[in-house]
Amino acid sequence: MKNLAIVAVGDYAMEFVYGLSVIENFSDYFNTVHVLTDKVETLQNYTSNTKLTYIFTPYEKVDFNYFDKLYFSLNLSLVTEKDILYCDAGAINRLNDYDLNNELPGIVYPREWGSNSSNANMLRGFGCDAFEEGYWDEFIVYLEKHGVKPESVPTIFEQTLLFNHNKNYDQVISYLKSVEDLFIGYSNSKESKYTAVGNGEGLALAYACIKSNVELSKFRYIKAI
Repeated sequence: MKNLAIVAVGDYAMEFVYGLSVIENFSDYFNTVHVLTDKVETLQNYTSNTKLTYIFTPYEKVDFNYFDKLYFSLNLSLVTEKDILYCDAGAINRLNDYDLNNELPGIVYPREWGSNSSNANMLRGFGCDAFEEGYWDEFIVYLEKHGVKPESVPTIFEQTLLFNHNKNYDQVISYLKSVEDLFIGYSNSKESKYTAVGNGEGLALAYACIKSNVELSKFRYIKAI
């Protein structure tokens, strides 16, 4: 049995409520649902008569940091010694798309950001509606300085992630922390569509996994998305 981790902060708190019926249909897969939210009491009221057990953790930062959903999931796996499926509150309906019986070691993700931005090397000078041209150039230099080939770093799409339990997740956390300030700095000094800080956390996660010898693989799809 896996546990499910969901981040439902700000406007996404109600997305969790809208997705409850979907979550409840996965009672054969999950024992417990861990929810990181800034609206604990509100969401608790919606889970009083549910099949699954819901555990709420308060999110107390004023500005949401995308790295926190990674720390939340990784720490849950380490503490519970269980596989953790992470899902953004706004992506709960997509849980039906994936084969959740994936037992591959390490972290399983759905896809890369795009065919023209599938690894860090392809981000040199790259820009799109999500972020300004050259947004990631400094991080590409950082990768090279730390002995990581940019073409080996996938741009992990971060909305749904399976963290199969791995003893090296403490190292993954350490490497994430080592680059977190860089990503927050990009958020504050460069143009992007994201209102929170630390966007592009899937890129940081891929780097951290490579440095920690944690394997990365992709979900098998039950249906196309």
